[in-house]
Amino acid sequence: MFSLYVDADSVPIKHRNVIIRRILKERIPSYFVADRPLKDVIEAKREFSQIEMIVVDKGINSADSKIVEMASAPALAITHDIPLASLLIEKGISVIDDRGSEFDEGTIKERLSERNMMTEMRNMGLYISTQRRFDQKALERFSNAFDRKISELKKTTK
Repeated sequence: MFSLYVDADSVPIKHRNVIIRRILKERIPSYFVADRPLKDVIEAKREFSQIEMIVVDKGINSADSKIVEMASAPALAITHDIPLASLLIEKGISVIDDRGSEFDEGTIKERLSERNMMTEMRNMGLYISTQRRFDQKALERFSNAFDRKISELKKTTK
């Protein structure tokens, strides 16, 4: 069986609802890591004991560091954090983001380079980032990617 790691600080509640429903249905051992307790995760743990709500100290990358420390393949991780995704892929873990993008060894290098360039541009005052809203289509893309990765992992880890 595989495990699921969720960078829960950055995952919207509608996305967590999708994740939790699937975890409960499939009985997937799961770890939600955040700098605060999340009520929906704690309630789900009452239904399935292999859901863990791991609360880390507030601070830059504290949740990321904990996920990297804990995670081992076979697993799926959900994060919007590109450097975290890169570290997890190095450990052989499948990664998707909260918008339904899947990352692998090839795509993560490009995204990491893009992210670093945009950070440098912002630091120089040359670029102002704009995030697209989370709408129903974004939730559907995430849900479809999540279902696809769960199905793939189930097939390969029997």
